[in-house]
Amino acid sequence: MKKIVVLIGCILLTCCSNSKSEANSKVSPKPVASVAVLNPKPSATYKAQTQDPETNESGYKPHFMKASEVLKSMKTRKNLYIFDVRGKISYDEGHIKTSLSKPLPMDAKNLVNIPKDAHIITYCGCPHHLSSIAAEQLSKMGYKDVHVLDEGYWYWKDHKYPLEISSSVLAKLTEMTVAGVLMKNGKPMGNTDIYMKHLKSGQLEAEKTDPNGKYKVHFHLYNYNKNDEFGFFVSSDLTNPLQKFKTDKKDSVGIIVKMK
Repeated sequence: MKKIVVLIGCILLTCCSNSKSEANSKVSPKPVASVAVLNPKPSATYKAQTQDPETNESGYKPHFMKASEVLKSMKTRKNLYIFDVRGKISYDEGHIKTSLSKPLPMDAKNLVNIPKDAHIITYCGCPHHLSSIAAEQLSKMGYKDVHVLDEGYWYWKDHKYPLEISSSVLAKLTEMTVAGVLMKNGKPMGNTDIYMKHLKSGQLEAEKTDPNGKYKVHFHLYNYNKNDEFGFFVSSDLTNPLQKFKTDKKDSVGIIVKMK
């Protein structure tokens, strides 16, 4: 079998928030609190992301929508569906108002009530790579009017756009950044989708490597404890990770993962 090496550098930082039970994937749960638009202004701490200049590996190029455009669609569009493709624990803690929990992979069984002519907007927190993959899967299933929130969930939250949040929103939240290089047979794997999954909660994030094989995956984790296991994948088949790893350090650098 082919050898795949992932070089990883981890940085863990701790903030606030906590986990709850999983959200129903078909019905948006009744929120404990709702946050309305409060005259959003650009944040000094969060910079808006720009859409990826490259298409996905298959050649699919998603259509990105700015947060302001999505907000307008929420007020004016009929037949609008907003899909949160993050893990269900993250969805439970807080999500865009009226959005539905639809984590990857897109499952036809969970889309039976979604008409093919629906205006669909997908979002994640990384800020838009995972949601772009979801958009591609939806397009392959026959959905033609699919868009991606360009700046992602955390930009939306930071700008105080409409949210539904849980009562545990002030509990523990862990921010995590994993960076490294994806290698194959001793050579960097450029322009390749890499997935990282928190195995306990099922929370998934994804990023595309640059031409030199470098990647950086950002996590906002609920229900995280030191030495929880993570897995890396390089395909949308998320059942068998290339490698599992644990870390309990703020600066964990040089973890080498090999697969024969």
